[in-house]
Amino acid sequence: MIAQNEKETLRSVLLSGLSGGCAGLFTDVMYFPIDSLKTRIQASIAGKNFVKDAKMVSKLKGISANFVVSFPAAFTFFTVYDGSKIALSNANIHPAYINLCSAAFGEIAQNIVRNPLEVCKQQMQIGLHKDIWETLRAVYRVKGFYAGYFSTVLRDVPFGAIQFPIYEFLKTTSRKLYHKKDDTKDSLPFWITSINGCIAASIGSI
Repeated sequence: MIAQNEKETLRSVLLSGLSGGCAGLFTDVMYFPIDSLKTRIQASIAGKNFVKDAKMVSKLKGISANFVVSFPAAFTFFTVYDGSKIALSNANIHPAYINLCSAAFGEIAQNIVRNPLEVCKQQMQIGLHKDIWETLRAVYRVKGFYAGYFSTVLRDVPFGAIQFPIYEFLKTTSRKLYHKKDDTKDSLPFWITSINGCIAASIGSI
């Protein structure tokens, strides 16, 4: 029985990772042009305007690096997130703190996977290199693949730690309201889950 429960737990965690990986890949590719513009604005400093200088560079430049890393990064996040929730569920901790810690662990693990190609992607977005191979060589020689890792973690951990407790709270509340006539059900329609995710991500981004 214990072995069967462990198999079910592992299956649930891996399924969450696969679902999250597919969702991460879809959203990262869909919003890539907006991400390129954001990167150029953030990289611009006094005397260097990448929005203007990289005007002739396609806003899809760097999408190959993004495409390669999006699925494994999101898979890592959701696998660690759900695995941590299960691991912490037996501890005497409030569910909100479990979600907060699990999201933080997920962000730290995700950035270990994402950071190397994230550095390459950003350099391609502002037009510093002509292709992914040239970018890989330049990053390896100059900054290293984990340049900016800790600053990225300092950005993403608070975001995830705010977003996911809010999302879990909204999900629980939505289930109670949606299934108030039949509390044996716990699934929610896609549109409700999407709205919950949008609200949580919007608050976390502030």
